[in-house]
Amino acid sequence: MNKLYKVVHPYHPEHDGDLRLQLGETLVDVTLLDNGWAMGRQHGTTTVGTFPYAYISPLQQDGSPQDVRAYVKMSHDSKAPKLPVKGSAKQIALKFGRQLSHSLPNLGSVQEHAGEVHLPLTGKKAITPQYPSGTSDYVSDDDMDGDTEPYLGPRMSIPNGLEKHSKSVSSLLLSKLSESAEVLNETKKKLFQSDRGEYKKLKSTCGAVCGVLLGVALFLGCHYGIGYDVITAAVISGISAIIMAAGFAASVHCRCIAALMIPNLCTGKGRAAILSVIMTLLLIGPVTNIFTNAQEASASMSCSADLAYNQSKVIQGLLKKPIEAVIDQMKMTAQTLQGIADQVRSGFSPVEDGLTVVKGGLTEGSEALGAAVQKCKELLNTAYTECNNGINKVYQDCRAKLSIASGVCEVVNVGQLCTPLNTNTVNRVCESPKVVDQAINIAIGKTKEALDDFQNFFVFDVAFGNILSASANTSKTVTDIHEAVKAEFKASTNWIMQVVHILGVLFSFSVLLLFFQSYFYLKQYLKKDKYDNIYITHKFKYLDEKRKTQGKETILPLKKREKKYLTDTTSLWFSPAEKSQLFVGLVSVLIHAIMAGTVCFFDYALYWLLSVISKHGNVDFEVSGKQEVNFSIEGHGILAHFFRTFIQGFQSNNNYNSSVSTTVCLPEASAPKLGIDIAILVIYIIAILLVFLQAYALRIRHKIVAYFYPERELSRIIYLYNQTMHKRKGILKALADKLKRDNKTDISKKNISITETLAVKIPCLKTIFQVTGVKKTLCISCATGEARGDMYKCPTVRCPGVYCRECYVDLKQGCPICDKMLIADEVVHPDDLEIVVSP
Repeated sequence: MNKLYKVVHPYHPEHDGDLRLQLGETLVDVTLLDNGWAMGRQHGTTTVGTFPYAYISPLQQDGSPQDVRAYVKMSHDSKAPKLPVKGSAKQIALKFGRQLSHSLPNLGSVQEHAGEVHLPLTGKKAITPQYPSGTSDYVSDDDMDGDTEPYLGPRMSIPNGLEKHSKSVSSLLLSKLSESAEVLNETKKKLFQSDRGEYKKLKSTCGAVCGVLLGVALFLGCHYGIGYDVITAAVISGISAIIMAAGFAASVHCRCIAALMIPNLCTGKGRAAILSVIMTLLLIGPVTNIFTNAQEASASMSCSADLAYNQSKVIQGLLKKPIEAVIDQMKMTAQTLQGIADQVRSGFSPVEDGLTVVKGGLTEGSEALGAAVQKCKELLNTAYTECNNGINKVYQDCRAKLSIASGVCEVVNVGQLCTPLNTNTVNRVCESPKVVDQAINIAIGKTKEALDDFQNFFVFDVAFGNILSASANTSKTVTDIHEAVKAEFKASTNWIMQVVHILGVLFSFSVLLLFFQSYFYLKQYLKKDKYDNIYITHKFKYLDEKRKTQGKETILPLKKREKKYLTDTTSLWFSPAEKSQLFVGLVSVLIHAIMAGTVCFFDYALYWLLSVISKHGNVDFEVSGKQEVNFSIEGHGILAHFFRTFIQGFQSNNNYNSSVSTTVCLPEASAPKLGIDIAILVIYIIAILLVFLQAYALRIRHKIVAYFYPERELSRIIYLYNQTMHKRKGILKALADKLKRDNKTDISKKNISITETLAVKIPCLKTIFQVTGVKKTLCISCATGEARGDMYKCPTVRCPGVYCRECYVDLKQGCPICDKMLIADEVVHPDDLEIVVSP
């Protein structure tokens, strides 16, 4: 049977092949090497390595170390035994691996005697371990006292007996996979399982690397998550990385604060940061999409108004088209009639020309007749003048000669003798040809006038004038409406983008909020014993168990009232305080989720509405027709032709066609961004999960600080233990006083329910109430009911004291009402109680 050894002082490996020793663990297959070094295997594993032999102690059969006093001293000593110089021990570890203890039957200078391993050492401070079988051979106090520390000399070279076995195990030990696992395991132990003051350089280096990595993560979040430009994100993340790297490397406080930020994500501040991300996603996703679809609906309405306006213009055009066709036809008819009139006038041209020629000939004859008439007038006038002159001369001569008888001369003075030759006679004689000429000219003139009048009958002119007016009055033009809606939506969208930007900035500051929350928690934890001191930890239970073994008063198990505000960190179930936090967190997240769900619902509803309109609103209709007006004029005369030509202007033959399509005005709905909606849902699931994990996160937060500051945790445990004991004693005293005071009150002043009254008045109802559970027996101390047989009644006659098991124990089996001891063996049954309450 392999001998067991117990580690009496922890050892942290410093070289390859060393075995890490943790206080209290056991080793087997321990073999002494050279100068105080040994090789062994951890019990229950295959991990083999070298370690200082002075750090272990053999166990007795009962499992206790042989050197109990030395174990106690070394466990509490702040200084470890002085390590030997490794020399070639490292090579031994590298050559023998995990199963070295099974391949060392003979180790040269290493000797085995009766299961005990001995190694002769030389030198002034050499220690020769001896392991006798009796307890009287334990190491005495004098061996461990004083300033002399165990000294292990430098390792010797590998014994000759080991050389032949080195090749068989070297390949296993030098395996890269095993070596990497060992390195990682050792690094983990150095980082997380060592004391706060150990391996400072390694912890500082890892802290700096973590700070740089967090800076890179912050850059990615600022640039790709929030949308900062590269320079801004680089400046923010660079400064933060420098601060975090320097803080993590130099300060345990900073490393503790950084660790506290992780569980603080599950608190209200962390949920606020997560919900701000959801708000940002809502604004850039559903809210923006709602505005986009609303703008599309407005554009569709504007397009419909524009389409109606254009259709009205088309109808106006169709109304004008037949009138314009009639006007054009009338113009053509007028031109045709003018052509006919010209033809008629051209038909009378020969007559007119003949009359003109006749009139010209008559004009020449009239001129000749005029000359003859003038000549005739001159001849007759000359004859008349000579006649008058001759008679006057005869009369004058007669008067001259017959002055006395001048009267005789009067016979000669007769004017009528020359009268036939006067002007009138001359005119009548000479004007006769002229009268004939005038008559002919008058006849020709009348004929020409009649011919002109007939020709003027075919002379006409057509003047066309038409008034075709159409107007469309609107309060705003379609363009004005579209631009107004576009401007309104642009302003709203800009507002949303500004809100998104502000929320992004606030989200970036939420990291600082978590940092300050973690800092404040650490500060209060280290400063105040009362702060967040509500957790029952393993050490608390250890302290309580220790007091129990010492026969002192203990706290555990907790009382009902204590469970309301104290939390057992080793329990998987939530405490009442944690349940209250869970309820509040769930309500806040669910209210936020309902609001976000409403926004998403409106997004999908508007998209669905526009999709339905686009699907079923595609309407195409066409209006077409033909109008025709024809007149038929029979006859072949000029009037028939004239009327046929005239009526033709009123004939019309017009085709009309109008089509309208709503396709161009159908809204193109913007589909909700499914990726953002899924992201919102996932974040809400994470938020709800964090609410459920909040209780465990707060426990972990407490454990983190306790890990970094174990001495502070110990003082807080003692404070909590003392406070709980003081509260319990004070509560018991107050409870006893309250029971005395309450039960001295007159029964008439107590509140009695209807079921109590009925149970007293009607005995049969008392049994029914008991069977149905309407009547319950309650503890007068805590007002809680327990199962039948777990209630205890004061033995004093007419004492109303009835107590549950816990109050019975708390009151030390005494009734504070009558100061009598309770009889534990007397079990109270519901039928024996007088206190009943309705549920």
